[in-house]
Amino acid sequence: MLSWSPTAYADNNGVHIAYDSLGSSGDPLLLVMGLGTSRFWWPQGLCVEFAAQDFEVVRYDQRDAGESDRMPDTSTSNPFAALFGKRGDAYTSEDMTDDAVAVMDELGWKKAHIFGHSSVARSPSASPCATLIACCLSSRLRPCPATCLASR
Repeated sequence: MLSWSPTAYADNNGVHIAYDSLGSSGDPLLLVMGLGTSRFWWPQGLCVEFAAQDFEVVRYDQRDAGESDRMPDTSTSNPFAALFGKRGDAYTSEDMTDDAVAVMDELGWKKAHIFGHSSVARSPSASPCATLIACCLSSRLRPCPATCLASR
């Protein structure tokens, strides 16, 4: 039975981003959970199936979630308004995209498939494919056809 690696950390300009991996070979697949939700919410069966389909699966905690660093309070009480409305001082969606790139850099990945849930606003340009579930698309994001992961 496959098991998750111990938690490791990527650094994005002093912000520590927690991640772990499942499987050790195959195409890189980065799981991106929604705003404020721990990586541990990804269903184990889904992750194991991705690994069984020969993906190297990595999930990470976005900043302010799980085992990643917490950011200072914003000047707004609504994290979605701070993130998407560029109000507040903590961080932007670009910072969160850079967090994903920091994880990829730490792993030595030049490209990765992205599988994102909920408020995934943007995917790194190094992504050949972004498969998104239960989310609103940014005008900057070009989603892949539903067959992307299956037809790689």
